[in-house]
Amino acid sequence: MIQAQEISKSQNNPTEFQENLIPTPLKALMLAVAVVAAAALGFLLAGLGGLAIGALLGSGLGIAAIVMINNFIDQPQLLPLESSGIEIQALTDVTDPILAQGLVDFYKKLSGATWLSDYEYPYDDKPQFKGSINDYARDIQIWMQQSEKVRNKDCLDLSRAALTKIPKEIALFRHLKKLKLYDNQLQDIPPEIGRLHSLTDLDLSCNPLRVLPSEIGNLRSLKNLCLNDTQLQALPPEISNLHFLTTLHLYGNPLRIFPPEILDCNSLTKLYLGKTQLKNIPGEIGNLHSLTILNLAGNQIRVLPREIGGLHSLTVLDLSRNQLQDLPFEICNLHFLECLNLDFNNLQSLPPEIVNLRSLTDIFHRGNPLQVLPPGVERFFFWDRARINPMDVI
Repeated sequence: MIQAQEISKSQNNPTEFQENLIPTPLKALMLAVAVVAAAALGFLLAGLGGLAIGALLGSGLGIAAIVMINNFIDQPQLLPLESSGIEIQALTDVTDPILAQGLVDFYKKLSGATWLSDYEYPYDDKPQFKGSINDYARDIQIWMQQSEKVRNKDCLDLSRAALTKIPKEIALFRHLKKLKLYDNQLQDIPPEIGRLHSLTDLDLSCNPLRVLPSEIGNLRSLKNLCLNDTQLQALPPEISNLHFLTTLHLYGNPLRIFPPEILDCNSLTKLYLGKTQLKNIPGEIGNLHSLTILNLAGNQIRVLPREIGGLHSLTVLDLSRNQLQDLPFEICNLHFLECLNLDFNNLQSLPPEIVNLRSLTDIFHRGNPLQVLPPGVERFFFWDRARINPMDVI
């Protein structure tokens, strides 16, 4: 097993994962000191037992000292992570057999990826099982720390990999921009994910997640966050720190209450909240002025706030399969609206002014007990399916 240096527990001087390389001048100095010391011992022995014996013993000790120091210097070692305001442990505790097995499983999924193929990275240089799962996991930790492929990887797709845990070593992928963990068996995400400061795209959909770590708010570069079909009932308040977030998918989560944290994400252009068991939409939603697509389909919404008329950039609005009985007049202020889906509500009428929306080309209205239609509105009902993105109207 590759030997590892004990991880420092000091809170005052935590450092980033890095190779523990001793500078060449210092290495040369250490070797020179070892040679001089061996020579001095040789002269001492020469005085006691003769010149030949002293020289032989001195040479042997000198060579042994050089080999020992060289091995010590070149030995791979582990260093703790650099502090960035996140309270975390540096590495997985591989003395725990369950955690060790989780790290091994994660590594096996990595080694099966094309970017980590034997052709590109000789098998003999990779960690191998040598009888102890704990030793194997520790070797993996050291290998991941020193691997240039890990350090330089910018896209990692581990979707449908049957993963149950993401180890803390995910923090080693420091240049990662896209991370896809779609359709696994993850019940939690380690807080160390907050160290991926270059991440722009994160997909955690189709996992039995119940909570997200607060450290997700440290992903200040994040633009696209996909959380469809998890078991989230709320979002951490730190989501409001994601000021560059443009797309948020929350389809199929049992939220029940509109997440207030979303209202501070002023860069959002696409928001998907279909089938989240929502009953009310806060008036503050009108402050998301950059929204172009808003999906609220499949909820239990009875009333839309008047402030929805403030979404002046909106082009697609999906309100299908709710319990709406009427629409606020302010919906007629959405002058860039192109597609309005009202299927399967309880609407008996539409605002007459809706015909003045010059950008509007399609209205979906099936399953409503409409009694009276505004004059001229019939021109919107001949819609072309080929022009509608299925992901925008679900």
